Amino acid sequence: MPRKATLNSQWSVRALAVTLFGALLATIGMAAVAPKGSSSRGDSPTRPTATSHADGQPTTRLREGTVLENQLGHFEVTGDRFTFYSDDGAQRYVMLENQGLERVSRLVGDGPTALLWNVDGEITEFRGANFLMLRRAVLKSAASSPP
Repeated sequence: MPRKATLNSQWSVRALAVTLFGALLATIGMAAVAPKGSSSRGDSPTRPTATSHADGQPTTRLREGTVLENQLGHFEVTGDRFTFYSDDGAQRYVMLENQGLERVSRLVGDGPTALLWNVDGEITEFRGANFLMLRRAVLKSAASSPP
């Protein structure tokens, strides 16, 4: 009878070793397949952040809940969303949809003229990028041209 227990424990140890070896191989394989510069959060190095300079270089992300006040800039249609660009070209935020943005969208449309706005809002964060929830937008004037 003791011989049977020894065989079962040997098989258990072997099964455990094979399982751990398989997990190690899977982990190594995942690391080898992952694109260079990607992180475990799923960020892609080619995906632009919601906050970046006009030249595409990322800026420092703002903390969730940061209040943006009296920011001058213009809105542009980006695909099926709107993006707010600061007047100095240092910041850009993909906008979160709400009724305030719906009102802005009626004036912005796809027109060639960039309108200058004075904006208040709240910064949010999602997957390493900043977004802007519009609280107030006051039309100032037609901007000369978008940056």
